[in-house]
Amino acid sequence: LEVEAPQIQLKFESYGADTYARMQTGASDFAFALASTPLPPGALSEVIAEDRLVLVMRREHPAANLDWELKTYSEFTHACISMMDDGQSGLDGVLGAAGITRRIGFVSPHFMATLACVAETNMVTTISEAFALRFAKTFDLIVKPAPVPDSKIELALVWSHIRESDPVFTWFRGIVRDVARDVFAI
Repeated sequence: LEVEAPQIQLKFESYGADTYARMQTGASDFAFALASTPLPPGALSEVIAEDRLVLVMRREHPAANLDWELKTYSEFTHACISMMDDGQSGLDGVLGAAGITRRIGFVSPHFMATLACVAETNMVTTISEAFALRFAKTFDLIVKPAPVPDSKIELALVWSHIRESDPVFTWFRGIVRDVARDVFAI
């Protein structure tokens, strides 16, 4: 970006109930979401990466050597990433369908804060494999397969139909697509 658009300014904002409304007015340009996230009318999206969920804990965690099963989720306290401030994720739906609940001890909209919390406590988290592997060494974490029936996740870039044909936005979507391909190796 420094070469192609040296004056560009990237600003990341918190998600909220008004995220799509901000895109409609031009206050925000894009959002990232799981491809399974229901979108409002007029929202467009493109899958930019495939990843999978993994279980992450500190290296000296009491459960580091366990072979995790779905029911094991109820035995440990979890750090959770919640972008919409509701404290829920798709994982809770999977656990609930199996009659399992987990105790949430920490909720943050920030992925790095969640990893930092897990690194210093006996909490665990379930997170993107690409992200977890990128920072596992930094935080001295171990990464294990998530014991869920389907750990695959698709990440999408979302934008308003109002900007669909804008050449700058088309160019930037291509940049994001290229970076995602490198990061997630799809």
